[in-house]
Amino acid sequence: QILFNIRITAVNQPPSCNFPHPVFASQDAGPMEVPGFAIDLVQGPSSESWQHLVFPITVSSDPPGLFASPPVVDPTGTLLFHAADGRYGRSVLLVTCRDNGGTEFGGVDTRVGGQVEVILTIVPKPVVSQVRPGM
Repeated sequence: QILFNIRITAVNQPPSCNFPHPVFASQDAGPMEVPGFAIDLVQGPSSESWQHLVFPITVSSDPPGLFASPPVVDPTGTLLFHAADGRYGRSVLLVTCRDNGGTEFGGVDTRVGGQVEVILTIVPKPVVSQVRPGM
């Protein structure tokens, strides 16, 4: 007779989230908050509800230097950024949804499907010319 001990270990399941829409901001808009930027935030199954989500971002801008402070996503899914004064253009944010459950024993801590491309467009302010009567 042979006895075996079998140990079943739970592994971290991937988080999930969605980024439903592009973001537009006006030139010189100052600090911006975009609530609902990341939605449907789920750390994994209910046994992982203690985990915290983070959103690493890689920024690619054309032209460079569109931000006075780089974009971040807070734990509630709100996008925060500060457009640089006098700058406008297009920025692609590669956003990843990751939890702090780790990858031990084959666990997955990053959203399946990898990164999400979000286009942030900072549009120039309209030029207003003043015309004086009689000139």
